[in-house]
Amino acid sequence: MSQTSQLQQYSTSAAQVGIASDQGAKIAPQNLSEVVRFAEVMCRADIALPKHLRGNAGACMAVALQAMEWDMSPFAVASKSYAVNGQIAYEAQLIAAVVNTRSGIQGRLRYAFEGEGDKLTCTVTGTLDGEEYSYQSPPVGAITTKNSPLWKTDPHQQLGYYSARAWARRYTPEVLLGVYDREEVQSFQGPDNAVDVTPSGAQRLAAKRAELAELQETEQQPAEPEEGFNLDLVEWVASEAAKDSENTENKS
Repeated sequence: MSQTSQLQQYSTSAAQVGIASDQGAKIAPQNLSEVVRFAEVMCRADIALPKHLRGNAGACMAVALQAMEWDMSPFAVASKSYAVNGQIAYEAQLIAAVVNTRSGIQGRLRYAFEGEGDKLTCTVTGTLDGEEYSYQSPPVGAITTKNSPLWKTDPHQQLGYYSARAWARRYTPEVLLGVYDREEVQSFQGPDNAVDVTPSGAQRLAAKRAELAELQETEQQPAEPEEGFNLDLVEWVASEAAKDSENTENKS
């Protein structure tokens, strides 16, 4: 399809989506049909979108609906989204902005930092209905998922984002319902990132040898360890190998 044809197609689709004007124009779909048509246009925006949204009308629709909830530009929200472990996650900066503008607080969140290094903590305070509510973060050293390089270069900024999100989860959970930032999603345990803690055959063999040695020491087995061929140990190793093979086949 030529570029001209594409532009004509985009114009035709976009013309079916409402445009509101209140000190400036903004996209304002009025019903689900308009949201669907907008998502179909949006997914063809190429470099105006992150790669995980290009050509994916369904994901674009989800982002557009979320942007409407927050009264924000769908493309601005899309630019702060990521695909993590099979789901959409959002940048911590965006979530902090949402908390400041959509949580119903008076003014903005206030931040106070104490300590240094791994002992650094952040207390976030916001005013709701005339009453102040605060959240104090754990020390930086106790936070296990810290994948952003800014945790090392600018820990105050990252801890502020972490604390703003936690404040909202505690006091205004409806604002972030179903919305997670990248580090939250990366910390989830699921089928895609679960860790296999099943001991290997070598680990089980070492444990069995230690068990036999302990039994011999307590005189539940012959006092002197058998040298050379040990039928019981061989049979046990064979049975464990069969279990390993069966587990491998079940996983494949």
